[in-house]
Amino acid sequence: DAHIQKICYTNNRGTDGQKKGNAMPLAPDPYARNFYLKSVMEETFGKRAWCDLKETTDERIWKKYFEKSLKSFEVAIKETVKIKDDERLEGVLLNISDGIARIKQATTFNEALSIFCATLLRQSYLQMGSIPRRRTTGSDKCVTLHGVNWKLDGFRSVQYVQSSEQRANLFLSKLQKEVGFEEEMRLFREYQDSGSACSFEKWYFDQVASQ
Repeated sequence: DAHIQKICYTNNRGTDGQKKGNAMPLAPDPYARNFYLKSVMEETFGKRAWCDLKETTDERIWKKYFEKSLKSFEVAIKETVKIKDDERLEGVLLNISDGIARIKQATTFNEALSIFCATLLRQSYLQMGSIPRRRTTGSDKCVTLHGVNWKLDGFRSVQYVQSSEQRANLFLSKLQKEVGFEEEMRLFREYQDSGSACSFEKWYFDQVASQ
């Protein structure tokens, strides 16, 4: 598409008219620049999302998917996070509801996208422990990426744990990507027929991968 492939160069010349360096190529409109966002929406919500967003210039459709994405966080947190305190849950859900409300009020695509990104950034920090609050530190220096500045467990700690069932599910998922569904099923039947008392993962590495 010639329209999408058009390149716009900005701020790449000085006052003397000479080039200042390689400019960032920009698509002519904000909708054409969001391939990766469209791809993630498809990955998250299915092919219908890609079809809805592929060539749309209707900001209402984008806002619909921004809101749906944030609502999916709310559902996922409630269904997935088993151990949580009420105060943290309230804070996490408040950030999501605030983002949705602001997106509804947005009048342009760029404004809605900015709110969506800001809400997800806050959400990421909240789910790691807490949002850094440095607006009133009094220093005009940018915060460095030194580890001590990013230890966010002052109020809560986050742990990634895995049950035996989850480990088995992960192994099956990886194996299917590696050998394909039919071969995975064949190997699993062979494992069942063997009568082995060990896990499928251990059997696979002992009897198949090591050969």
